[in-house]
Amino acid sequence: MSDRPTTTDLLARLRLVAAWRKPGGPTPSEPMPSNYEAACDAVNEIERLRRSWLRVIQQENGCAPHTGTPCREPCACALEQAELMEPAT
Repeated sequence: MSDRPTTTDLLARLRLVAAWRKPGGPTPSEPMPSNYEAACDAVNEIERLRRSWLRVIQQENGCAPHTGTPCREPCACALEQAELMEPAT
């Protein structure tokens, strides 16, 4: 079994962190998970999903599947891909 938490585990940990942080909310019965680890795992999962999504966009939205030739100018699919590849700020 992998040491890497599953997405479901990550979502449960993030929900638990949110429950602990909710002002005036009831105190959860589970111990509070590490905020740092939950945040780092969330960032890693978002980056993994973003890379996967970009690969799908590149496969499906390029000019080649529609015209049979690669993109030649900054067409809509090339501009979309460039925008997605920019680091998130």
